[in-house]
Amino acid sequence: MARSASRVWNPTPMGRASQVAGPQTRMSRTSETVRLLEADPELGALLTGTRRAEAERDLVVRTHRLSVGPWDVSRLAGASADHVGLLVLDGVLSRELVVADHVSAELLGPGDLVRPWQGASSTGLLPVQAVWSVLSTVTVAVLDRRFAAEAARYPEITAALFDRLGERSLRLATTQANSQLTRVDRRLKALSGISPSAGAASPATASWCRGR
Repeated sequence: MARSASRVWNPTPMGRASQVAGPQTRMSRTSETVRLLEADPELGALLTGTRRAEAERDLVVRTHRLSVGPWDVSRLAGASADHVGLLVLDGVLSRELVVADHVSAELLGPGDLVRPWQGASSTGLLPVQAVWSVLSTVTVAVLDRRFAAEAARYPEITAALFDRLGERSLRLATTQANSQLTRVDRRLKALSGISPSAGAASPATASWCRGR
C-alpha cells in the first residue's frame, strides 16, 4: 500500500485553475543517490529474505528536489519510452486537468508514481491541459532506464508499482463517483459505508463531501 497522504479529486470553481505563487520550478540540477528500498521500504513488501537484501543493495536511484511553485514539466518531454517515471518520496504535488471551462485537481504524495511528460490529451477523446504545481517541497526518485534494467531482476518491485497505480486509479474512480452524489447526506452515507468506524465527519471530510 502506498505511503501516501490523503488525496482527493476536487472540482475547482468553473474556469479557474488554482494559482501557486512564485516562478516556475524545475528539477534541481544537482542530485543525490539513495537506496530505493531504504527511502521507500514498502515498495519491497513482496520481497523476503535474501532477495530483499539483494534488492536493497542493487536498486540505487538518483533523487531530485522540487521547490514550491508551478512545475514546468516541458523539459521532461524528451524522456525515453523505457523511463518508468518519478516516484514521490516526500512532499505534495498537484495535477490539475483543465477540460473546457472545468478544472479538477488531484493531490499526489509519498508513494505515488508520476509520468508528467505523458500528455494529458494523449487519449484523443477530449482536449485536456495538465497543470502541475508543487505545494510543498518535493523529493522524487528517478526511475530511469538504468533502474528498469536493475528492477527486471525483481518482478516483485514491478508488481508493487502496478499495485500503486491500481490503488490510485481506484481512488480517483471512487471520488469521481462520490462527486456525482449531489446531496451531502448521501455522500456522508457513502463515506460511512467505506469506513463504519470513522465516526463524525471532520471539517476536511465535510468539505470533501460538499465537493469543494
